[in-house]
Amino acid sequence: MNAISTGYLPTEPYTFLNGKFPRKSVGIVFFKGHCQYLLNILQYKQKKICEKKDQLHTYLEWFFGQLQKAEPKTYCPHCKTQKIKYLALTCIPGDQSLDFSKSCCENPKCQNKAFDRNDSPFEIKLENISILKNGARKNFINFLRKEFNLPKRMSQKNIFQWVKNIKKKETLPIKLIGEEYVIDFEKL
Repeated sequence: MNAISTGYLPTEPYTFLNGKFPRKSVGIVFFKGHCQYLLNILQYKQKKICEKKDQLHTYLEWFFGQLQKAEPKTYCPHCKTQKIKYLALTCIPGDQSLDFSKSCCENPKCQNKAFDRNDSPFEIKLENISILKNGARKNFINFLRKEFNLPKRMSQKNIFQWVKNIKKKETLPIKLIGEEYVIDFEKL
């Protein structure tokens, strides 16, 4: 069950008291590239059958539930109707790089226009911070700052307020006619 459906809304960021990240909030740990660490904690707590969730378990469910609602603000440069979902990722031995000039939505036709054969589609989602190496991670976070309107100063309080204020964007129903997406007025 998602913490959002239970009405849980924290009033302050969850801060680790000890352990691997003492005195750091979940948001700071996440944006420092330790998303997998947080997901491992959540998965452990979900597997551990307990009648009552603790504060960290509930907070992590809420936190990741909120992140799932976040969406990029830029539209696909190819179809101009859907939000971008992918960037081009190039991997060479020992290095990764993202090409921010190559982006597209999930439409395969747009992907064919956006990517060369050496590119791999890299999904634009906040959780993917942790799978990138240092240089690519830093560039991706800068991209996310602009694309998701992240706070300029990444403090515990600012990150918490940003996550708390994420709302699912209402989208218009669309349909594909020929090679073009158009608004589906029948579903309005």
